[in-house]
Amino acid sequence: MIAFDCLNSGGLCTWQFTTGPDICAIHSVAITPPSHTFTFYDASGYADNQAFISDPRSIDGQSLSASCDWSLENQNPANVVGFVGSYQDTISVNVAPTGNTNGEADLKATCSAYGTTGIGTAPLTVFLCEEPWANSFTDTDYDFRLNYCRGQTGDPNLLPNLSYFATPRTPTSANGYLMKEFVFKHPDAEEIVGLRIYQNLSHLTPRQWY
Repeated sequence: MIAFDCLNSGGLCTWQFTTGPDICAIHSVAITPPSHTFTFYDASGYADNQAFISDPRSIDGQSLSASCDWSLENQNPANVVGFVGSYQDTISVNVAPTGNTNGEADLKATCSAYGTTGIGTAPLTVFLCEEPWANSFTDTDYDFRLNYCRGQTGDPNLLPNLSYFATPRTPTSANGYLMKEFVFKHPDAEEIVGLRIYQNLSHLTPRQWY
């Protein structure tokens, strides 16, 4: 066996390789953080704000240099959040100047480079509360979430911090096509709240259902 030093061969060694046609195409746009909940707006007008960073990526996950435009969409109610300053890859968002409205919106980053365009979104929630429920959760299987405000800091009558557990079910005609049920338990009292998810086979409206 003969060892040959290609790095110092004076050009005697060559390598061949091919590249894919979409190596610089934008495949996805990640936003960091991927979501945010705004929780305060005080009497002096100081609003909760959060910076977001866009990261355009190729199909193999490589970060790409791109020009990005930001927009706020699906605001409910209108103008519940707003921009603070404007940059290419970074934007700051805060609670709207009214500062007394809960709601939701989507932050959208549209990035363009090398003749391709990618879009990323981050859900935003405005939930103005000093003492929110510590165990708020999102059920990704059935696309819903639960939360509640326990009250203000220092309030001696804060609502309880409920714990919960979920039990999946097999829907059958015998159980009314029950799909999943949740039990929320009071931390100190023998009290519970139940929540059930049923199939709506006839696509009834809430009024027709009940």
